[in-house]
Amino acid sequence: MKTGQEFLRPFTLFEWWMLYFNWFLQGNALWTVSPYRANLPSLLSEPLFLVGQVFFCAIFLRGLWSYRLQENRTRTQELFLLIFSLPSVMFVLTHIGYQHLYIERYLLLVLPFFLIVLARGAASFANAKAVIACSLAAVVIGVASYGALLYKSDRWTVYKQNPDWRSAARYFSAHFEFILTDTDVQAFYLLKNNYWVAGADKVLQRFKDDKRLELSNSQAFKGLEIYTFVRQGTAVD
Repeated sequence: MKTGQEFLRPFTLFEWWMLYFNWFLQGNALWTVSPYRANLPSLLSEPLFLVGQVFFCAIFLRGLWSYRLQENRTRTQELFLLIFSLPSVMFVLTHIGYQHLYIERYLLLVLPFFLIVLARGAASFANAKAVIACSLAAVVIGVASYGALLYKSDRWTVYKQNPDWRSAARYFSAHFEFILTDTDVQAFYLLKNNYWVAGADKVLQRFKDDKRLELSNSQAFKGLEIYTFVRQGTAVD
């Protein structure tokens, strides 16, 4: 909290809404939005998305309301505390000046309790058809969201995809000779991700062993190294 991180965001009411009815509800998979570009106008431009959120918000609120008749008041209070305490604290912290403290996974522990209330809301109707309809809607959006997650395997949904460094390393390894035959290219830059090494070490060694090239410079950063190779006898600034 004291130092903050650039990838963290303030936890606003809009972020709270999207946490419950986008990330928790459908894993950002059916309607995929960047968390850093999502805002109220973008939400209003997706009426079907918004209607779905409002529908499940109504079921969630009904689930909360149904606990008014719960005999065990202690358990009800504990459940409400688990659902709302941590988001409330982050909301207050945002409004006293901490603007870099939130990312979705930091509140993942609230998810099971959100789903408990949502399920209770779907089952709280006196009409059996309404119970079936709401329960079926919850099941359908869960199954559809999982299918969308698999289909969007290269998109940032509830899971942020990592760069495919393995494939990049295999590409350079397979096209090594072809790259060197381009006589117009005088310098080569090799980026090595130290967190996903894969075949990068082999490619780096091939560059070092090739008599046509010489290593002119290398720079190390957090988790990343950059190597500059030039053709023998070539000066590069």
